[in-house]
Amino acid sequence: MIWFVFAIFFTITGLSETRANDNDFFQREWTPLSRSELKKAVAEIPFFKKYNIDTAVLESDQQPMPWSPAGRIYRFAGAWEPKNLFLYFLRYPDGKFVQLDGTSPPIHSYNEKHPPVLTGKTIEPYVWFFGFFVRGAEGPFLVAESPDDIFVPNLKTAKGNILPKYSSLSDIPQPLKCVPEKSNDPYIFKCDAVIFYSNAMFGADMAVEPNGKITMLDDIPIASDISLKIDAPVSIREVGDSFKPAKSSSSANSTSSTRDSGIWRFKTEKDIMTDALKQFIFGVPNRHEGTKDQPYIRMGCYGSDMGITLYWGNVLSELYPDGEIDAVRVTMRIDNAKAFDLGWIPSDDFTQTYPPNKGTRAFLGLSEGLMGALVGRKINFNWSAKDLNRIMMGSRQMAVRASNRSGGATTIVFDLTGYRDLVTRNFRSHCK
Repeated sequence: MIWFVFAIFFTITGLSETRANDNDFFQREWTPLSRSELKKAVAEIPFFKKYNIDTAVLESDQQPMPWSPAGRIYRFAGAWEPKNLFLYFLRYPDGKFVQLDGTSPPIHSYNEKHPPVLTGKTIEPYVWFFGFFVRGAEGPFLVAESPDDIFVPNLKTAKGNILPKYSSLSDIPQPLKCVPEKSNDPYIFKCDAVIFYSNAMFGADMAVEPNGKITMLDDIPIASDISLKIDAPVSIREVGDSFKPAKSSSSANSTSSTRDSGIWRFKTEKDIMTDALKQFIFGVPNRHEGTKDQPYIRMGCYGSDMGITLYWGNVLSELYPDGEIDAVRVTMRIDNAKAFDLGWIPSDDFTQTYPPNKGTRAFLGLSEGLMGALVGRKINFNWSAKDLNRIMMGSRQMAVRASNRSGGATTIVFDLTGYRDLVTRNFRSHCK
């Protein structure tokens, strides 16, 4: 046999926070390639010339390997269809490149020349790496440590057959556990993991040799016929005829790029003065009422924080018109849960709203009781962009409503399909 849930608790006062699994080195921050690094990579990798890839719209970054610090993993995307195709290359210490194409020879060849340093700190990311890039006919053998891990499908909405000991698919992922092997076996570590492969999950006992080879000793079926599969191709072979290079850009000096997923669009921009990378996800609603212009939401990932801009397409009403506090009450409903109220900070013209920042949360919190009494409901100002982002990643729909100055209400409904995919694939680790 080859085989998040986000703990979301809704109360009338707001959101609860979940902690993403940080064991997966792929969820750490990737470093964008400099122009010189990109130029060298394009010159060394035949793929770019073979398919006449437009590097002006190419997204590129790199990540060190904990078990082989002298090497790097290079990642490329955005310059072809389908947009979910990411191409990965191992860069040898001497500058040589080899594609991680879903087969084992590229990894074994690298390990022969540069043996992996497998320790208690590096064994787990190595096992994840090996399972993701050494694939079967149905895709990667993905180590699933948490339902909100990168590449794990949304188990909240998926259906499947599971063992009676589990209450839902989201309960199945478990932290990868590796222990040193002290017997006379040729192995140096034994590992227990939950593996997501094709439309199934199973428990796997694996053994790791000093040279990096991994053998699966045993497997126990846990879930089958799951309605969602891993959607993370790494080679043209996996996408077939759907691969199409993007049309050439008119500018070779583009400082931004975009990638779409449903009504959501991921965009990167480089600061013209510092070259610092800024990341954004834009979304337009599938429904809206009481608007005079097209509303949208923009999620930003930059520095060590996140930001949200919600443009309402209308002028909103102040929560407390006679006071000195500029705030807007926004009633929100996630999926079919009970609605709750959040306090947002408005722009000067009251057409946009933002989360309370750290400097204003405490002050606004002091007035929360008074404001709640005025509007008859308690309002939560103690929330951040990261809190709402986590909720959105684990949900299917988000509806928001606020009073406008025309005397009515503005209601906006976002279909969240595709949002989680863009966040997990593109945002830096602190924004997931």
